[in-house]
Amino acid sequence: MVKWNVERILHPDTKAPIRDRIPTVTGAEVVDAQTVNLLNSSPSGLLPRALAVIFQIPPGYYQAKGATEFVRQPVGTGPFRFAAGTPADNQTLEAFDRYWEGGPQLRQVFMRVMKEDGARVAALEAGDVDVIQNLPPDQIKRLQGAGYQVAWDLMARQHFCVANSVLDGGGPFKDPRVRLALNYAVDKDAILSRLFFGYGKVADGQFVDARAVGYNRTVKAFPFDPKKARELLAAAGLAGGTPPVTFWATQGVYPKDKETIEAIAGYLGDVGVNVQINQVEWARFTEAYYGSKMNGLNLQGWNYFPVMDADFIITHYKSSNKPPWYASEKFDELYRRSTVTTDPGARAQLLAEAQQLLHDDPPGIYLLHPPDLFALSRKVQGFKPRWDATIPLLGVTKTA
Repeated sequence: MVKWNVERILHPDTKAPIRDRIPTVTGAEVVDAQTVNLLNSSPSGLLPRALAVIFQIPPGYYQAKGATEFVRQPVGTGPFRFAAGTPADNQTLEAFDRYWEGGPQLRQVFMRVMKEDGARVAALEAGDVDVIQNLPPDQIKRLQGAGYQVAWDLMARQHFCVANSVLDGGGPFKDPRVRLALNYAVDKDAILSRLFFGYGKVADGQFVDARAVGYNRTVKAFPFDPKKARELLAAAGLAGGTPPVTFWATQGVYPKDKETIEAIAGYLGDVGVNVQINQVEWARFTEAYYGSKMNGLNLQGWNYFPVMDADFIITHYKSSNKPPWYASEKFDELYRRSTVTTDPGARAQLLAEAQQLLHDDPPGIYLLHPPDLFALSRKVQGFKPRWDATIPLLGVTKTA
């Protein structure tokens, strides 16, 4: 089964997004019932961790159903069995008692898609649902006062504002002093406090937090220093302000994305960066993103789960990346060396050095690691959020 799943991901017709996460893998060969050799075109230090993205599905079932029908009626390896529903709508899950860690306590789970914050909160208070995800931070105190439980964990994700220094010649962001100025201009602590009510963590001037491989303990967060930001802009010849810069904006893609973008634009405007917000639907955003047309600024939610490794984010900043964001020969060489280094300690050091370089010559604005916030009814016990945005239900119980 492992060999078949590897070959499925590698096949061009599959168009698996995770293919780029295992670029050196060229195939697999079975050694015995418990052993599979992965064939690689070159050494890969990330591969042992990247195996976490090679999800296992049953070959016979997949081949019998076909790719389209498999998406409608998926089979995986977890403690619950898909019973009914569609991926984009409501879903019903049933307990799978032969799960390797033992069967779950809950016999059925009903998943409902509710995009509006207010609708989720109202459903919880009405007793229509027992757990809601993406709890609006401004509702925490009120719900706690009413007896609801609040649970959260720090996501292995960074909200990061890309400043494209490549497309259309890079505009003002071609000069690294301008990108440094952006980091000093934005008050990240205020954004965390006002929009997220203190839940989450300001980024330490690098892409990952201390839980991940490649974290650099000597790199610190950029302080809020608008005076220094203006000085850097003046040194770059922009004392009178920048030409207009487009900020590609979304709403509802990431928690508080619209409000975060508006706050960033305000801070940048205060130091002379002329930001013009371009609010677009997600389809238009992804079209511009994948079409390499997203110049200026944009807000990204860069994940480093499930591997907890800096590679998962910094790979986007290679000069050869599509879409292009950033170009640095020094970074390219550091990153290349990290990819072929298999000694864990040496590799972690190279990634940490790369984070230092990306701090000193930043590809955008380091913002914050957001919380994954949940609210639960009094009836739910044993629910513990995870950093990887999954919803763990194996040990969860519900009283009548």
